[in-house]
Amino acid sequence: MKNILKIFIFSLIFSSNSFSQTISNESRILSSCEGIYLYAAQLSQMQNNEGLSKNILMRASRVTTAMLFLNESGGRVKGEVLEQLKGVRRAEKPLLDADPNSVFIKAGDCDKTTLSIITKARNMQKIWDGKNFDAWQQILFNQYISALGLK
Repeated sequence: MKNILKIFIFSLIFSSNSFSQTISNESRILSSCEGIYLYAAQLSQMQNNEGLSKNILMRASRVTTAMLFLNESGGRVKGEVLEQLKGVRRAEKPLLDADPNSVFIKAGDCDKTTLSIITKARNMQKIWDGKNFDAWQQILFNQYISALGLK
């Protein structure tokens, strides 16, 4: 029983240390902004502003593509990395729910803070699954449009 407890404690320590070291600050920023943009797009759609919603979804597709390109290794993004990225987005939602009107200010801040990171990811000239940054961005944009039921 002691050995099982030791293994369990060791795995908790090991997993929490590796978990906190996996994603970069750039990825945290991108993931946070992805959540902000998606929230803003849905809010815009609820306000019957389809044009703004599509504009914001384009921005979301850029940060998502950059985030994926920065974290891709060997043709995939590790599940533990994806979980951490989801955790960053989950942390944003209660803050946005508490003050939905702040989302557009935060989206503007994201426009400024993500530009250099997106440029870095695009300049990697990476080809992933036969597609470059711009092709992936378009695919994600189309998926976002479809998910929100926009045309």
